[in-house]
Amino acid sequence: IMPFFLLLPGVVCLGGAKVLSADLNGRGLPGYNAIGAFLSLVVTLGLDLILIPSHGARGASVASSTAYLTTLVYTFVVYARVARSGRRALLRFGRSDLDALRQAAARLREVRLW
Repeated sequence: IMPFFLLLPGVVCLGGAKVLSADLNGRGLPGYNAIGAFLSLVVTLGLDLILIPSHGARGASVASSTAYLTTLVYTFVVYARVARSGRRALLRFGRSDLDALRQAAARLREVRLW
């Protein structure tokens, strides 16, 4: 079960990277995502070669989580530049975000999905 726990932070990072990547694709900039995928591949393969022989599945999980974190950091930096937003502004949860969540919840109640 430990390899799954070691992979969990990577899955969270990958989710964040996917959201930012989708926006970059929507802006017509898929090349940045290709670079991020290549970067992830290089990190995964390098760490797999180092960690799997001595740590097995746990090493593979750490390698994947590290690669996903690397992808998130790369995508975050690229997105901040492309969107011309400060990095802190992208991480801040503001009033407009809370308002958007309230509106989404109200719409869901209207269509009775709750």
